[in-house]
Amino acid sequence: MTGTIRSGGGIHIDGEVEGNVEAKSYVIVAKGAVVHGDIHAAEVYLSGTVHGDIWALEIERYATGVCHGQIEAFKINEDITKR
Repeated sequence: MTGTIRSGGGIHIDGEVEGNVEAKSYVIVAKGAVVHGDIHAAEVYLSGTVHGDIWALEIERYATGVCHGQIEAFKINEDITKR
């Protein structure tokens, strides 16, 4: 998918996105998914790869999650394996 994605709720990404992702609630970047752009959301669950910056209140980065950019968050939980 190419272009900016915006949601008043949450977004679950399983494939590849070329553009920014903005959600009022949460963004899930699933294992194997790739985002080439920035993410803005209240919560970000990172199992895939982001080539851009992440701004969120809370980020949960799982063992397979990678961010090639800056992360700005109030709370960051790393290497979460419960999901």
